[in-house]
Amino acid sequence: MNIKNENAIGDDERDNAAGSDGPGWLEACRREEAIRKLLGRSDGERLKVGDVEEVALELGVSRATLYRLITARKRRGGRGTAPAASLPPVVPAGNLIRLVREAESRNASVS
Repeated sequence: MNIKNENAIGDDERDNAAGSDGPGWLEACRREEAIRKLLGRSDGERLKVGDVEEVALELGVSRATLYRLITARKRRGGRGTAPAASLPPVVPAGNLIRLVREAESRNASVS
């Protein structure tokens, strides 16, 4: 029986657990943005199961894991799962992608 543990820390997440700008951090930012949008849809009301399922599918996690991520975010005052001091400034998703591509091109030209 082959069961995937979606909560297990992968190599990317382990390498970037300190909050660097690697793949693990980018995934955390993607999850944070998706959860923020999901919670914004509810306007303080109860979350709709369809909305939760849609975001869980988008993130590639189960509904239970998504609810755990939401709970962790709420426990930390709505600022995600990282301590506030280690959070980067808020960057819109389109700008984040542009910044990542610029950094990648600078790194490629240095090599």
